Amino acid sequence: MAEKQNQVVGERREKDVTDFPRAAAIGQALIGLDFPADKNKIIRHIQLQSQSNPDCEKMIPILEKIEDKQYANANDITQAAGLVR
Repeated sequence: MAEKQNQVVGERREKDVTDFPRAAAIGQALIGLDFPADKNKIIRHIQLQSQSNPDCEKMIPILEKIEDKQYANANDITQAAGLVR
């Protein structure tokens, strides 16, 4: 279980991480991304990261499956990708 920051009334404090290595890798790859960010901005950021980190290329198919909307932070993205519940 990973604890979510900013305790929000009515929301669970703990999250189930279904794929910790991928969730952590995506979180690291998103460092430096300005939020809020939509799906296209997120994917462009990951593509730029793949120039220095080839593992980022493996994240793109995962991120292409997320809903096309604004995301407030990396946690929202990993939840949309099904890596955190």
